[in-house]
Amino acid sequence: MNTSNYPNPSSHHSISFGAMVPTFGVMVPGRPIIQFQQTSQTQCVAVLDDPANASEISFFLMPGMTLPSEYGAVLYYSANSFDAWELIGGIGNGRQSGTWRAAWKGRLQDNNPIRLGVSLEPLESLQNMDIAKTGVEDRLEYAKKIALDLFNYMTSFSQTNQPGLITVPTRIFDDWMSRFTRKFAMDQNFFLHS
Repeated sequence: MNTSNYPNPSSHHSISFGAMVPTFGVMVPGRPIIQFQQTSQTQCVAVLDDPANASEISFFLMPGMTLPSEYGAVLYYSANSFDAWELIGGIGNGRQSGTWRAAWKGRLQDNNPIRLGVSLEPLESLQNMDIAKTGVEDRLEYAKKIALDLFNYMTSFSQTNQPGLITVPTRIFDDWMSRFTRKFAMDQNFFLHS
């Protein structure tokens, strides 16, 4: 999340991390809104307690707030040693909120709090990160991955050589479901890793 080489927004823009009114908020379903503390002119941080029990995270501009037209806000997280920041997603004036799966699920060494960081970055950087349309909107792709996993699993047990026809023992779906449930319990995003 090092943005030391990014230009700072000029003071005439409508954003100010130092303003009394918070610029950004983060919400985990069922919890209060998490607000950020400014750490530099273009960065701020917050702490997320109990991250293992957060399956999704929403990041948004607070009501009435806007960003300088040539900038977006990128949300990162840092866990364990707090020395590395990982991308979650980004927002801007054209997309003032977004919801993402908890990127840290299955990666934490413990359930200690994690840090969330926001960095004000040029829109060009956001476009290079290819995050403009990421978030829960991409669930169709994940559903396709799960369906393909089931298809591949079932075809590996096919007992016919006829093209276009799969014949498997009836227990195969139950076996796949048990396997899927076991993997899901260990890592809710396991199917995204393939």
